[in-house]
Amino acid sequence: MLTSDLVREWVHEKRDLERFVQEVAEGGFRFLSGHFQQQKYAGVMPDARFVSWIRQPVARIWSSYRHYFTHKGFEGSFQEFYSRYRFRDEQSRFLGNAPDRLDFIGITERFGESLRRFNRQFEVEFEQHRSNTTPPSDTMNPPGPEDVAEIEAFNRKDMALYRSTERKFLGQQ
Repeated sequence: MLTSDLVREWVHEKRDLERFVQEVAEGGFRFLSGHFQQQKYAGVMPDARFVSWIRQPVARIWSSYRHYFTHKGFEGSFQEFYSRYRFRDEQSRFLGNAPDRLDFIGITERFGESLRRFNRQFEVEFEQHRSNTTPPSDTMNPPGPEDVAEIEAFNRKDMALYRSTERKFLGQQ
């Protein structure tokens, strides 16, 4: 995912969220997407509607590890990666203390169905595309049972969030 010039200038470089909001309003933008904490924008965009897609925590951490290893120069082991605090319960931290306040929450493992629900709810017609994927690696073995158990223990909040979201999602069919 690329960072737009508008976000780069007003959010990252000049750190002027109020001017960013003004630019968004004047530009007629309807969506802001990316990896960011909800509370970062909630205070300056009180009428914003927030949506999120969440991913099964073990799969998310494995994907993040492969990304950091391949694109960001991480040289440690998978266990060293997932043991770091910054990679624990990331989804829960990003969504804050009130994921129920989201206007929509989708599930990555059920992306097609989630997107259809999103389109109906917001009266849009986004098409499903597959990009930004890391190809399988012959040199990286997926997490074993010990890793899975440890990741689940390190990510109790994310595991609970995922299970709760999945129950709600399945109940809406």
